Amino acid sequence: MSSVPASEITPGAILLEPATSYRMQAIRRGNANGIPASISCLTLTADAEYVFGIRGGNVMRDAACIAPAGAIPYTDSPLYDGLWQEMIEELGIRSDELDNVLLYGWQTDPELTKGVNFVFHANAGRSSAQVQELHREAFDVYQREKLKGAPEAEARRAIRTAGYPNTDAWEHTAIVFIKPEYIPKIINERHVYHEGRNYQLLDIGRTPLIMHSVLESKK
Repeated sequence: MSSVPASEITPGAILLEPATSYRMQAIRRGNANGIPASISCLTLTADAEYVFGIRGGNVMRDAACIAPAGAIPYTDSPLYDGLWQEMIEELGIRSDELDNVLLYGWQTDPELTKGVNFVFHANAGRSSAQVQELHREAFDVYQREKLKGAPEAEARRAIRTAGYPNTDAWEHTAIVFIKPEYIPKIINERHVYHEGRNYQLLDIGRTPLIMHSVLESKK
């Protein structure tokens, strides 16, 4: 089962199971078995803020989550290839715009992915404003199609047709940024504040902040 206790999982001794987003949805709904592997990344912008998103879609909608995060692909280097893929598809950031890419560790995630999530940390060459503007433009394309009555798949496809690299911008209704000095408060309260509203922080996003805090305290 995908709810195997963390104490029984040894990532160094397991065979990673790549999974498409559709398979992860099936496992989440109980329609398939397995422990899918995924990646996430604490992404620090050029002006020293961490990137998170407010989830759209139908799963955990309106919850705050780390961005990017997603399934690993079927490649020879699934963790890093997954990172490069999710970084461009969610945030529009290319691999050559990243520096100091570190694999922090792993976490079990019974809440969202029902699997094992490998957590990265990376410095991005783009500012928070640049990341936010690219998301806003791509998400506006998606929203306009939805307002016209387009089916969900067609509205999502419109982002790619318009030439935006962040083709999964639809996954987040907003991109939010966390200053490092607010991390302890966010960890304790399990919420992220954005434009006067309080959003629940999913554990898949909270644990990387805890990892970061522990590692920083040891420096």
